[in-house]
Amino acid sequence: MALKATALCLLIGGAGIGYVWQKDQVHELGARIKDRENRLSELRYENEKRRQRLDLMLTTEMIERKARQLGLGLQAPGPEQRIRIELQEPDTNAQPTGRQLAGHNLRMKYAE
Repeated sequence: MALKATALCLLIGGAGIGYVWQKDQVHELGARIKDRENRLSELRYENEKRRQRLDLMLTTEMIERKARQLGLGLQAPGPEQRIRIELQEPDTNAQPTGRQLAGHNLRMKYAE
């Protein structure tokens, strides 16, 4: 009889300890998930700030200002430096040439 009672107490005690351990694990995992969600939110915010900064840095005005600061001596291209590329409808009877883009013939001419 004492053996049965001891076994029953060990079983109930073990189940109680297992339950408490499991609840502790659930709480710990919940806290870790919350920490990672907060970190993800911070990273998204930083990413957006960096994206906005990059967009600002890529504007024509900022590039020109930086070129002036560095003394690069850059200037807008003149008309003789511009090339205009026009797409013509493909000639189905003509042999393909190296001057094609997605099935269109290319014709290049200097901008006027």
